[in-house]
Amino acid sequence: MLPKWLENTKEALTSTKQWKQLVAEIHSRVANSLQAQHVKFSELNPQEQLALCEGVHAELQNELHSSVQNFSMSVSSILDTEIATEIRKISVIGKNSGEEAKKGQQSQSSSSQSQPGSPRFMEQAKVAAPSEEMKKEKGQAELIIEVSTNAIISLLEQLPPEHRALTRLMLGQAFPSTFRLRAYRLHLKHVKASIEFETEMTRSRIETISTIDALIVNESQSFLSKNQEYNYSRRRHAIMGKVLSYYHTRLMKRGKGRSMVLPMRYYWLVSPLVFVYTGGKIEDGELTPAKEAAFFVNFVEGWEGE
Repeated sequence: MLPKWLENTKEALTSTKQWKQLVAEIHSRVANSLQAQHVKFSELNPQEQLALCEGVHAELQNELHSSVQNFSMSVSSILDTEIATEIRKISVIGKNSGEEAKKGQQSQSSSSQSQPGSPRFMEQAKVAAPSEEMKKEKGQAELIIEVSTNAIISLLEQLPPEHRALTRLMLGQAFPSTFRLRAYRLHLKHVKASIEFETEMTRSRIETISTIDALIVNESQSFLSKNQEYNYSRRRHAIMGKVLSYYHTRLMKRGKGRSMVLPMRYYWLVSPLVFVYTGGKIEDGELTPAKEAAFFVNFVEGWEGE
């Protein structure tokens, strides 16, 4: 489901004259193309219809056609307005919540008097202490990123499964960690890989550790240390080692691995996600090492399998 403000944006855009002009231009060119090929639009299958319309739109973009330019300006204007409106709403809600919490603390504090050191006094002091949310108010830039991220993810989630692989082209870009993490998770749909991991963990934890675990751990440390953009940390090192160690056991069982080495491409595949995972906010809270390993195994399995 799209955020309400994004639905409003869509409605506003589709009611503009710029949108109607762009649709009319695309319709005209599609009709001319069909006439030249002596084909009716209804005779094309859905994929061919989409390809035809996308091809015409690409032509207009390459030509810098006025219909595309005018609509792009409308998109920017309306999008900016709707995002600004949404941020104002969030700011007002946050401010009101903070004031209500502050009033509640003041009334609780003045409702009774207790001696310092008593359990009641300590309880009041605990209640009166400002929460982390109250201490740290989000800035304008952070709110813009948060609102935009939620919108982009909601659009990505509506993509058909067969098109989601294309989003990998943008995941290596310098997007906010929160967005990159949620976008990566769209690919983690390999239920079979998760079941295999859980079964192995139940049967024997040792079976999830590679015979060259020490080598993989050392290689992970060396890789992260050399590639400074991943900001080496002991937690990133530990996660990367666990994931790749388990993945090596999977390769060996399927007859696709080599007993004494794990190809470097797997380090490159996992390292960006390790960085994003440890740098972004995790909706599910702190995950156990087992769940972390399953998370990454799903990711690498999906990448390799496509």
